[in-house]
Amino acid sequence: VSTSGTGPLYSLRMQTPRIDRKGYVAPTAAVIGAVTALGFTSIWFSTVVLADGAPITIGKNSNVQDNSILISDAERGPLVVGEDVTIGHNVRIRSCQIGNRCLIGMGSEVCDNVVVEDGAIVGARAYVEPGTVVKAGYIWAGRPATEFREVKPEEHKMFRRGTEVYVGYSQT
Repeated sequence: VSTSGTGPLYSLRMQTPRIDRKGYVAPTAAVIGAVTALGFTSIWFSTVVLADGAPITIGKNSNVQDNSILISDAERGPLVVGEDVTIGHNVRIRSCQIGNRCLIGMGSEVCDNVVVEDGAIVGARAYVEPGTVVKAGYIWAGRPATEFREVKPEEHKMFRRGTEVYVGYSQT
């Protein structure tokens, strides 16, 4: 579904958001420019997703929770969010790459040129400095974020359940 400035979807520089029909965008969100959100994604209340000259892609089953801000621009490059990703409340993300099955904790900030590998977790309120590689299967925490410990198998299951809950919310 595409639109050009009605409700939460806005064109910018002749680029219009593309939201899969099975996705959800809250009415108070602002999704602007070359944003693509694939099946069963959700973008929640008071969230801004701004693709200003470089695309933003949000993979299937991923959710961007309330009050978060995702921004890409022509100078810094695209922002790619993989599949089955949870981006917590009040998160700030710039042009970077987030792999599949990741969790970006509430109140964290992920800077330019960061790579969050598959299955990695960025802890709540963490600050991930530009150019950092957050290793697969590890939790990174702190300001600045550093490797904290490996993700436990039961934690992977718990976070997967959280993703499933948000897919359910988006369909309700």
